[in-house]
Amino acid sequence: MEPVNEVVVLVGGHTPFVFRRAGEKYLEVGSKQCYTLVGDCYVHSLRDGKGFADIDNIEQVEQMYLG
Repeated sequence: MEPVNEVVVLVGGHTPFVFRRAGEKYLEVGSKQCYTLVGDCYVHSLRDGKGFADIDNIEQVEQMYLG
């Protein structure tokens, strides 16, 4: 894990992942910030899928692009 990485939980998932910014790239939908998937990770407070069960109460959803 590096300071510029982000821990992300994908909607419907039970595992947190580490994403790293890969720079802006032009896609069919325009210029977007893209990310590289570094891999899955362990976050003690999110173990065993806790925190992901109630999908109706998600506070922040962001569309991310892998590049």
